[in-house]
Order: sequence, then C-alpha cells, then structure tokens
Amino acid sequence: MDVLTPHKTPNKIHNLAPSAIHSIIPSIPEDSIPEMTLSPSKLQKIGVNRFKLTLKSSSKCLLRRNFQHLVFHPDEETVAGVDTKGILYLLELVSSEWSVKRLGSVGQSTFVAFTPSQKTELLIGLTSKDIKLLSTTSPDKYCMLKGHQVPPTWISFYKNYCLTASRKEAIIWNIETAKKVHQLRLETNNSSIRKALISPNGVIAVLYDTDVIQSWMFELFSSENRISITQNGLRNAKDFIFTENGRSLIICGSKRKILIFNTRSWSLTSRLELPEGNSVARRLFIVPQDVDCGCRVLAILFEDGNLRFFDLSTKSFVETSNGSLGGVRKAVVSPGGQWLATIGFDGFLELLSVDGIIRPTPKPQKKLLKPETTSHGVGDHLKYVREEFQEELEVKRLIPILKEFGEYPERHRALIWKTILRLPENRGEYFSLSEKVLLETEVEMLREWKLVDKSRKMMLSVTIERLIQFCPLLGQTLFLPELIFPFVVAFGRNPVAAFEAILSILWNFCQKWFEYHPLPPINVLGIVENILGEVDPGLLEFYCRHGVTSGEYAWPLLKTSFSEVLVGREWMVLWDHLITSGRPSLLILSVVAYSLVNKEAIVGALETKEDLKAFFGSQGSVSARKIIRVAERIDKEVSEKNHPRKYLRDSLKFLPESGPYPPFLLKEYPKFLIGNLGNAKQLIDMKQEEFLLKEERRKMTRELEERKVKEESENFLQEIHQQRLQELQKCYNEQLKLTKMNLDSERDKLTKLSSENFLHSSRSGITKPRSVKSKVIRTRSHGKRDIYEKLVEDVDTLEEEVETFLQGLRSSR
Repeated sequence: MDVLTPHKTPNKIHNLAPSAIHSIIPSIPEDSIPEMTLSPSKLQKIGVNRFKLTLKSSSKCLLRRNFQHLVFHPDEETVAGVDTKGILYLLELVSSEWSVKRLGSVGQSTFVAFTPSQKTELLIGLTSKDIKLLSTTSPDKYCMLKGHQVPPTWISFYKNYCLTASRKEAIIWNIETAKKVHQLRLETNNSSIRKALISPNGVIAVLYDTDVIQSWMFELFSSENRISITQNGLRNAKDFIFTENGRSLIICGSKRKILIFNTRSWSLTSRLELPEGNSVARRLFIVPQDVDCGCRVLAILFEDGNLRFFDLSTKSFVETSNGSLGGVRKAVVSPGGQWLATIGFDGFLELLSVDGIIRPTPKPQKKLLKPETTSHGVGDHLKYVREEFQEELEVKRLIPILKEFGEYPERHRALIWKTILRLPENRGEYFSLSEKVLLETEVEMLREWKLVDKSRKMMLSVTIERLIQFCPLLGQTLFLPELIFPFVVAFGRNPVAAFEAILSILWNFCQKWFEYHPLPPINVLGIVENILGEVDPGLLEFYCRHGVTSGEYAWPLLKTSFSEVLVGREWMVLWDHLITSGRPSLLILSVVAYSLVNKEAIVGALETKEDLKAFFGSQGSVSARKIIRVAERIDKEVSEKNHPRKYLRDSLKFLPESGPYPPFLLKEYPKFLIGNLGNAKQLIDMKQEEFLLKEERRKMTRELEERKVKEESENFLQEIHQQRLQELQKCYNEQLKLTKMNLDSERDKLTKLSSENFLHSSRSGITKPRSVKSKVIRTRSHGKRDIYEKLVEDVDTLEEEVETFLQGLRSSR
C-alpha cells in the first residue's frame, strides 16, 4: 500500500516558497490580445432567473471569443470561466443580479476548478501540460503543478487532495502543499483514458476507451478492481459520474442505455433505457435533490446539443418550462443544484435557475380503476398495471393451473411469485439501506462460496449486504447464502424483487428459526420429530438407532430450502406449490415427506451415520410433485396436537407498499441479544477479532511456507554446489597424478640420456685422432649441452605450472 506523506507547508499561495511563485506569463502576447469591453458590466436578464452573456471583441478583431470552461463555487454565488483566448473571468451574484469582471490572461486552458478549502483559489489545467494554482484576489502570482506528460482534462477532489487526469496518466496532488503524492498505475499502452474521477468517499474510477473501468480505494492503490462495461450490456461508454454520496456510479453509452453500479461491491444495481427519439448521451450531470440512490434527477447532454432532465425514480424525462434546452455545447450544474450554466454553440453563456426549468412531477391519483384516455404519470400507469396483474393472477385462478400442469411457466414464474407474495418493489426503501455501513466481517460468509458465474456472485453479495443492513444480526447467520441463493437466481436481474421475496420467505416460512441463535431451531426440529413419530414410528426408530437426529435429517433441508437435494427445475416446482398454498406449515410437512419418499433407500442402503448425513446433503432423483403429494396427505392425517399450525402462524404476511420494511426479525432472535446491545456488540467485536486472527494466521502460514520453500531451495543449491566441488576435486586430483607421472618420466629420460652421453664420449676418444676427437667432442658436447639445458628448462616450466595449478586448487577450496 502506498502511503501518502505530504510535507506540511502553508496552503496559501502567497506563503509558498519564492521559487514556486511566478508572474503570470500569458500564452498570447498582451499586445496581440484586443481589449474587450463588457457593456454592460451586468449580465443581460432575459427571463425570471435567467441571464445571458456574450463576449464582445473590438471592431478590429474578426474572431469571436467564446467561453470554453466554467465552474461553480460551492456557495453557488460565484462562477469562474475561461474563454478560448485564455482570459479568466469571474461572475458574481449580487442582489439577484449577475455581474462579470475580467481578471486577466491565464493561458490556453483545459479545465478550471475551485479548490474546496479556499474560496479564492483556482486550479487551471493548461495545454502546456502544467496545472496553475492561483488566487482570484492576486492573479498575477501563482504556482505550477508539473508532472503530466499530456495536457490534463479532468479534475476532481477528495478532502485535501485532487485527482487530475489526461488521456495517458492520472495523478493525485496534495492541494495544501501543491505536491504530487501519487501517480496511478494505468494500462494506457494499448488504450487511452476517457475519463477519471475520485468520489467524495475516496473511490477512484478510470474509464478506458476499451469500455473497461479500473478502480481503487484512496490509499489502497495496491488493490484494484476491473469492471467490463460490455458484459453488462453497454458499449462505447461516453461518460460517467458519481452520485453525491459516492455510493453509486452512473454511466452512459450508445443505444440510449444508462447503468448504475454500486461502488462498494461493483455490482449492477439498475439498468435504464432512455425513450426513443433521443440521440446518444454525451455528458451526465447530477442535479442534487431528494436522495434516491444518491440522487433523483440526472441532467443529460446529448450529442445533438439537447439538454434534458431524467428522473431516476420514475425512469422518465422531467417536463421543463421551455421544453428541452437546445444548442448546448457545454453545461455545468452548481453543487447545490440551484443554478445551471450552459455554453451554446453560438458562444453565448446562459445562467438559469434549475427550479425555474424543472416542473414538479405530478402526484399520482389515489385510485385508478380504469385506464383513461388522458395522459398520467408513469407511477400511475405502473400502479394500474400492478393492480391488473393482481386481478388476473389471483391465487384462485392459479391453483387450477398448477394442479393441471404441476408447475408455472418458467418465463412467467418470477412475475407470478411476485404477484402472489405482493412484493411492493419499494425501491426508495431498498436503496436507503445502502446508506448503512457494513463491517468487513459481516460479509465474510461469502469467502467460502466459489461461484463460477460472477454476475450471480455479485447479485448474491449485494442481497446479503442489504439483508445485513436490514438486520445486522443476520451477519452471524452462516447458512444465509445457502438459503437465499436459489431465490436470487429465480428472480434474475431484479435485485429489489429478489430482496423483498427473501424478506417474505424469512417472515413467513422461517418462523421461530432464530430463537436459539446461533444454534439450529430446536423447537421447529422438535415439531418435525413429533410428526415423523406419528406418521412413521419405524423410520424415527431407525434414525434413533443410528444416532441420527433431526438436526441431521431435517435441518439440512430447511436451511438450504431444499436446494441441495433437488435439481434446479424440481426446486422451482416445489416452491411453486409452497408459495401458492399460502401455508408456511407445508414446508415443514415437506421435510417429513422427503424422508418418507426416500424411506426405502434410507433403510436399505444407508448403514452408517456418515452415509445418512451425506444423503441429506447431496442431490437425489426424487420428484418435487411427489413430495408435495405426500406432504398434503400428512397434512390431512397428522393430529392437531402435532400439526405445525398449532405452534406457527399458517398464513402469509405481506410487506407494506410504502414506508420502511417491518423489523420482524428482531422478535425472532434471543432477547439477550436484542434487549442488551452490549451483548450484540460484544459478539460483533468477537467476530471482528476472529476475522483479524484468521487474517494473521493466513499471513503467518503464507510467510512460513515462503520461508520453507526458500530454505529448501537454498539447501538444494548448496547440495548441488557441494557435488560440483567434489567432482572438481576429483578432476584436479587425477590431473595432478597424471602431471607427476609425466614429470618423473621426463626426469628418468634426462638421467638416462646424460649417462649415455658420458659413455659415448669416452669410447669415441680411443678410435679417433686427438685433433679430430677434440673437435668432435666439442661439437657433440655442445649439442648435448643444448639438449640438456632445454630439458632442464622444460622441467622447471612444468614444475611452475604444477605449483600454479596446486595454488589455484587451494584457493578454490
């Protein structure tokens, strides 16, 4: 992890080091910039809270000046702008009137932004690749932020830091010290950055032109996420924006599609499609209003220059007082959503009040009995359609269909279940749960789940997060993923319906499950044993003889909602009947029925307790319809004292259409957890400590394994080195032995040759005259002496070589 360690220096430009302060050098010589006259000094008022400004040049200049970049100050009473000539302007709201003044030349710019901490400080990106930090009160002095290799085009802020990005790099700066603190590691070799932002809660997102988002958490730069936009049905992404709280990311692209991601889990929470008749969305802007998933109204600038407002809650465009705003090249929304500034294709600057543009959404009527020919809001039509569904899909009509065909059509199953359970699809309450913060240990249960399908894993993760936010004690329910996963799959890509369906299942079919938490529901399992003992005492005796309890033949079926023992389609068929019946007791009766249907296999083939436990945790070939038939027979035969309806509510309860979800689970858990928050907190702290200990153990195990591998590697290399030294020693010894033998041989030859030479000389002195003899002796003696001296030199050389070889051998040891 990279740690930010900025130097502590004053955050005022005037207090910076003298070497960091420069006089402003305009990108165009002052004598080449014609003087501009603003007539009048106030913006022209063209309507109620609507103002217009046109930049005018002197008559000698034929080029028109247009605004290029604008930014609102957080107080919404100040606007800074830079024109195409690099001139900086300041617009201020005084007594309901906007006035403008020219501050001077700052150079050709790529963006302009106010620093969050200082009202008078501006950050201006330049085409020269630098970033200029200056004060509006003293624009002749500034400091430069250098580090980009390509002119930066985007800037965003988080606390005292800012992120600037070009098409090739992204850099994080400390605003107070004007220092570069980190540069992101990007993949720009084969792609370029389309946009990069940092959210108010420290989430960094970089969008590439390959439709891939790379994200980090601030200061956790070693850990990153990668999200493919194309896998979620969007191509050619144009722009993205964070919501006000940073918990969601909204992205637009071709084919009129808009996606909303949860920035915590990077799961897709919503997919929207804009109505036909619009061009491709080019830019997105948040209009802060009533919070729903972080915002409610989204301003969308299309490629044809139209600016429209889209209501995320109703998924429809908001009517404006003058229709859509056309001819818009650039737009900026003030941080509080009060003002909208637009730059037209004609170069005009307009400031408009957002409240004066957006019309309030009409409230839906209390009751809609019949569709009328007059137009209504989208909410009215949705309510009418829902009422029609409830009338057409009435349970009395569905029961004959289910008896006839045995199951519902797969295509309409989710809709039928949603209608029977009367799911309100309360999106406002669903998204409000995301405001609550989760502990890391509360989602640790997903670590053991290895799902190949990443989209299903994301859906499961988001649903579990919402459930824990709804009831924190569910974070300690380890069987929760097994219980809810099939329902998540059944409702596909509708996370709100899946969440509400699971709430309904927990409320109705999981009664009394948490009274002995974290132990299994002993009371419910006792009901199962009583029923089995009444309808089939022999099977219960068989379980007892093998030491198998209801926690091993009934609880595995309940806590997985039969998903571990039934294949996908059979599970759907089973829950078609359970949900349609409207009787939660049928689930418990089905658990008993499963043992009765498989009695022959249980009694005949399973011999040990381990065999029985494995049987109730693996898939079988039993039919769901057969289980339901046996369960309905038991329902009629079992006595009233053992029937589940004597102890449990045997009718469905439904979630309210509006308002918060009822906290029914709080009544289920043991009172010492609910009544004494200290115990719950202690349990959470223990979970946190357990999580930390597990992480420490994993770390120590990993370090131990690395150390062991390193030691084994070093021992192996040392062993190889010793073997090589031994082979080298052996080779040296053989070479030494051979050299000594050659040396002895040469010495023997030399001795023999010397003796022969002496003998031959003595013999030759008898047969020849003295003069001749002496001459011959001198000649031969001279020749022999040369040979002798040469042999002596060869021997000396050989001895030196042997000595050198031996010294090298000693040094190698």
